[in-house]
Amino acid sequence: MKMKEALKLKVERKKLISKFKKGDRVICLFGKSRGKFGSFERVANNNRVLVEGLNTTIHHVKDTGDPSQKTGRIKMENPMHISNIMPVCPECAMPTRPRSKQVRDSRGKKVKQRICHRCGASLDGSR
Repeated sequence: MKMKEALKLKVERKKLISKFKKGDRVICLFGKSRGKFGSFERVANNNRVLVEGLNTTIHHVKDTGDPSQKTGRIKMENPMHISNIMPVCPECAMPTRPRSKQVRDSRGKKVKQRICHRCGASLDGSR
């Protein structure tokens, strides 16, 4: 039974992560950064993501004598749960739940494309 549950969680995680790609504009839905926009960077660890400009904290770093290390007050992005963000459509500028659609590219090969459920525009850019 444990194996089945682990496989189910893995599939759900893959579905969540497939909604985002590096550089996507996202909006924060919950927390102290609610309503702010940022740029999706990467998946940090299990169901947590790093978003540029969201969920920032200030870390106080002492001088250790190493000239290559930054010291003082440093702003850092912390990971946030993937359910707290939503992609923003570049056409209608609204938060959207992306749908996938199979389209043929220039070579005639079938390619999965993410589309906005509101206006039908592509979230993948020039693909």
